[in-house]
Formats: sequence, C-alpha cells, structure tokens
Amino acid sequence: MLKFPQKEFKMKENKNTTFRIEGGIPLSGVISAKGNKNSALPILASCIMIEGEIHLENVPKIEDVFSMIELIQSLGVSARWEGEHGLIIDASEISDTTIDAGLASKIRGSILLAAPLLHRLGKAVIPIPGGDRIGRRRLDTHLQVLGALGVDIEARSSEIHFKASEGGFHGNEIWLDEASVTGTEQAIMAASVAKGETVISNAASEPHVQDLCNFLIRHGAVIKGVGSNRLRIEGRAMKSDTNAFALSADFMEECSLIVAAAATRGKIILENHPWDEHHMMRLMLGKLGCSLDNVGGKVVVDGGKEMVINTEADRQMPTIKSAVWPGFNTDLMSALVVLATQAVGKVMFHETLFDNRFVWTDNLRRMGADITMCDPHRIIIQGATPLHPASGGIRSPDIRAGMALLVAALASPGIHFIENAYQIDRGYEDIDVRLRLLGARVERLEH
Repeated sequence: MLKFPQKEFKMKENKNTTFRIEGGIPLSGVISAKGNKNSALPILASCIMIEGEIHLENVPKIEDVFSMIELIQSLGVSARWEGEHGLIIDASEISDTTIDAGLASKIRGSILLAAPLLHRLGKAVIPIPGGDRIGRRRLDTHLQVLGALGVDIEARSSEIHFKASEGGFHGNEIWLDEASVTGTEQAIMAASVAKGETVISNAASEPHVQDLCNFLIRHGAVIKGVGSNRLRIEGRAMKSDTNAFALSADFMEECSLIVAAAATRGKIILENHPWDEHHMMRLMLGKLGCSLDNVGGKVVVDGGKEMVINTEADRQMPTIKSAVWPGFNTDLMSALVVLATQAVGKVMFHETLFDNRFVWTDNLRRMGADITMCDPHRIIIQGATPLHPASGGIRSPDIRAGMALLVAALASPGIHFIENAYQIDRGYEDIDVRLRLLGARVERLEH
C-alpha cells in the first residue's frame, strides 16, 4: 500500500504555536477562500465505500484534513497529494474496522467513518470523537439513522460498536430528531448503498452536505432533493471515477476574510464567492452596517465607510440568531461578534445550538469590548469600542473563536499574542501567510 510520509499530512501540528500580530493595519488586496473543510471530512470518509482511485480537487491543507487522512490511512487506505490541492484516495485494500482512539480524539468527523466501514467490512468500532468544545454535541442522530437502516449498536463508555445486519443496510423512512449536519451525512452515505429506497426528512442542507451528495451522485448514488430538507435516496453500488471532484469554497473562511477587511477598515476583493448561495450571511452583515458589492462575480469589501448597526422598525436593537440552513450558520457567529464591536450601536447575538459558543468572548472583554452576557445563549454588544492588546496575551479555544480573535487583533493597534494557534490551523490553511499578502503583520512563533 502506497502512503506518503506522515509529515506531508501534518504540516504544522505544534500545539505550542503562537501568533504575534501587529494590529491596526487595514487589509488590502485580492484573495480567495480555500476548499470547504466541512465538505472534505465527510467526502474523505465516504471514499472508503468505493473501491478504486478517487480524485479530489480543492482540498484544503489544514490540520483537520490531515487528521482525517491519517485516520483512513490507519485503516488501510492509500492517500497521496497530486498538485497543490489535489488528493488521490484508494480504499481498495481497506482492512481494519477499529478506529484508533488517539486519532479519533482530534476531530469530531471520525464518527463519519461508521457507515463507510459498515458497508465495506460489516462492522466498526468508533471511539467517542473529539473536536471543538463549544457545548454538548449529541451523537444520538447518528445512532438513530444507522439503527433505522438495520445496524446493531452497542454504546459503551468510551466507544461505540456497530454491526451491520445480514445483507447490509436496508432502506427505510427516517425523520431526523434534529437537522444535524453530520447525522444527515451519515444517513446519506448509508442510504446511498442500502437495499431499496430511503427517505430522510428534517435533513440538514448546508453547502457541505450538498457537496457530499454531489460527490456520491458522481460515483453512482441516486439522490433526489439535494439542497432541501427532504432527501429521497435509492441505494446503488458505488463506482470509482478518475475525473476529479472539486470541493466548493469554504464560505466560513470567506466570512472571516470579509469581517477582517471591514474591521480593519481595509478593502479586499474576494474571488470565487458563490454570491447567490449566501443571502443570509449578507443580510446579517448588513445588520451591522457592512455592505458588500458584487462586481463581475467578485465580492468587494470596502471597510472605509463607518459601520452603523441598523435598528429594527420599532427602534429596538436587532438580533443576529443562528439557525439551521438556510438560516444563519452557527460557525459564522464568532466572526460577526468581533465585527459588532467595531460598529456603532447595540445588537444581540442569540446562539440557538451550542451552550458554550460565547465563552471565548471573555477574551474580547479583556481587549476592551463592551459585551454583556445575558445567559449562555445570548450576549449584547455595544459598539463601537476601540480594542487593545490583552495583558498576558490570549489563547485560542477552538477554530472559529480562534480566527475571530485573530481578526480582533488585526483590527486593534498594538502587539497581540494568540497562543494555541494550532486551533486556527485546524480550519484555515496558511492563514498567517495569506494575511501577510493582504498587508497584515502576522508572525508565527514556534515554541
């Protein structure tokens, strides 16, 4: 089995990495987002269902992707890079059904290996997965969908044992107990190779879920209703296809770059942004007084204009509330929280999904932000407030909060230090290098 050296998949895994930022410099230039992290993880998992070479393009070189590659390699899958962001996967020789607990602890996406392993080998042992600690993250939806498709499940304290029924997955009608993204992806993968038809209702429909559907369709699946919350899937045998499948751009990274430009009072041009797919993101940015222009298929962000928070018609402060797609994505909340500190007025953020999403805002208060914690799910921000370096530096708690803190540092004059920058590397490829191309002064310090 051909494997590339591990160092090619673990470029910067140093949990003692610190970013040194000299803030207060407007960003300027042209940039494009890398491939969607949340597309890459389920698609890499689903490659296990297919014998033969699979060619992927626009795969982001980030720590979570490296961890998923390491996971599937440990099961006997061959993986190698081709070109800058091309990846060739071959799961023909897969042989192991037990996921290494140490590897699984790195990313929550390890749970997505259950359906592919059950399809190929009939059983799977999945340790309780890791990932960002942003609140309770249930696994019940995964167990619900696999159980409905005929899988025997034994949940133990530290791992879950799965065993496929005779003949593999059996189609069924499934109503998800919540519109879980990864739970929906688990159901889609299993249903794509199940005997008979499966109908999934209350399904998640985010762009990365659509990416997975389109990838599976390319390799033989029959899926109707892509982009809606009701999917009808007829099981088929998976087949390899050497024509490359390109992942969509990461709209969460795009939002972070938009906010960075606006918060630093800079001006950037964002290439390859699917304008028509992200109405809600633009609406919420508009509530904070940040407007975007679509010029020839490129997004122009001009932060030179003063941002004023738009009050509601009854003169009450607006609310930015997370919701399932096509509502405002929870992973975009952190970036907009930082932007709100730089806009004139008052706004409430209401996080409906995770009860620890706003814990990191203590760091923003240390930097001078005026933030009132109403309860674990709601905060009120009064802006605009000048930010300053936090005494003793700050520490990145997770991917999205880490990137938000980096944006806050870029927007405020002085020298900032962000420890545990490895968390940012998990979701953003070479972000320090790419920001420097926009004029930012960001230095990576390895201890």
